[in-house]
Amino acid sequence: MNAPMRSQTGIGGRALLALCLALASSCSTPAPNSAEQVNRLSGKTAQLAGGAEHAERLTDGTLAPNGDFWNTALTGLLPSPQATMTFDLGQEVPIAAAFIQADNNDRYILEGSVDGATFTTLWEAPPVRGSGLRVRTTDAISGRARYLRLSAGGGDGAYSISELQVFSVVPASWPEPPGGRGNSESSPLTQWILVLGIACAFFLLVGCHGSARRGALAGIAPVAAGVVLFSNLHGPPPFTDQDV
Repeated sequence: MNAPMRSQTGIGGRALLALCLALASSCSTPAPNSAEQVNRLSGKTAQLAGGAEHAERLTDGTLAPNGDFWNTALTGLLPSPQATMTFDLGQEVPIAAAFIQADNNDRYILEGSVDGATFTTLWEAPPVRGSGLRVRTTDAISGRARYLRLSAGGGDGAYSISELQVFSVVPASWPEPPGGRGNSESSPLTQWILVLGIACAFFLLVGCHGSARRGALAGIAPVAAGVVLFSNLHGPPPFTDQDV
């Protein structure tokens, strides 16, 4: 009698242990993202209009550091509010959430269409605080689309985007940019801004005291630095908050 009872007890104990381990595993291991939580734009190409450039950089999965300079090898460009990038998702799908990393002081408009002809606004990513490239997200989209069109407006007219992602189901977590402010690539005018500042300080310290000839000679430095600085301005002013 004792042997069968011990055998049954052992079987019951092992079954209880297996059940506990299964429950613990299900509680500690999060469920993987479903197919709908995958970025719908990953690897997609775009039809460009209005002078838009480098749309492939928006869908390569590579984010810039927060605060990075607006125009780098990581960014796509929209030179005006009329410029657009239109992506074909391949089929009509639900759109529930979106992520964008773009220049901080501009507004970015994401539109959707089921036929490629009539577009409606799905999301307007607003300007945000901070300098350089900054992240915006939304989990409040409710729409369906096969085609997605991105444009920009407001701000300083220098529109750039390093990453755009859209989801049919809100993702478990948002993409994270690399750490740091991303100051490794600064404005190409930074050195001339510094030279102009030093030249102006030199003029104030030296040129304002003494003869008119001495003042005229001291004034040559800031004038020359200013000419070089402004001769390098092409298109939208490429100043950053760091420069200012």
